[in-house]
Amino acid sequence: MKREVYITVRAERELKAAADFIAQRAPAASRKWYHGFVEAILEIGENPFRFSVVQEHRELPVELRQLLYGRRRSYRAIFTVRDDRIVVVAVRHAAQSHLKPEDLVDH
Repeated sequence: MKREVYITVRAERELKAAADFIAQRAPAASRKWYHGFVEAILEIGENPFRFSVVQEHRELPVELRQLLYGRRRSYRAIFTVRDDRIVVVAVRHAAQSHLKPEDLVDH
């Protein structure tokens, strides 16, 4: 059963900020990266449990998994599985700090 994928406002904002950062050095590559990442995120619904649980899962109230993306797999789309849908709660560079419970509130 394929699940619907929902990207929160916060995650979308973080995704666009990452693309903007990449665009400072390589505008064309940034567009390709952005569209490829969105496509990969939408495919999570095919089999979300094949993705690893995030390292910080013990500190969080819900189980979160991550899709690693990019040539160096340096960006994470962090998501949770809720019944028949996937909710992407954050997009982070691997060098960014771990998620905290307050980061799960969509702004």
